[in-house]
Amino acid sequence: LKLSKKVTVTKAIATGKYSNNYRAEAIRTAAEMILERRGTSRNKVVIFTGALSVITALKSVGKIELNELKATLDALARTLKRTVIQWIPSHCNISGNEHADKLAKEGGRLPQTDLEISYEEARTTIGWHYRDKWTKDHPQA
Repeated sequence: LKLSKKVTVTKAIATGKYSNNYRAEAIRTAAEMILERRGTSRNKVVIFTGALSVITALKSVGKIELNELKATLDALARTLKRTVIQWIPSHCNISGNEHADKLAKEGGRLPQTDLEISYEEARTTIGWHYRDKWTKDHPQA
């Protein structure tokens, strides 16, 4: 988080053993960090993320697994004049993106807990498993 020209705060987080990009933990953590430091941050905030699926899901109604993120973003929106979540594609040479990728890798190395996972995460994890298995079983394909 770049809170001002002089104040930058970073944090790597574990998002769970079976988590994929659909999990909104990083965005929620960023929003919570902004709320904790209201006095040092600006009135307008942009949270950059590579998780386009989270942004898309936030627009849809009824995504129960995003309730905590929605509540945190609502609190942030009530506190600040403007809150924006901006998608940035990975590996696009945008300043700070490489550092964010490094923090994500650090988070992946942290102890991961067995958190409850969503249907989408379970489906994706199972899909990866069988895709990897098929690739190993059919190396010439």
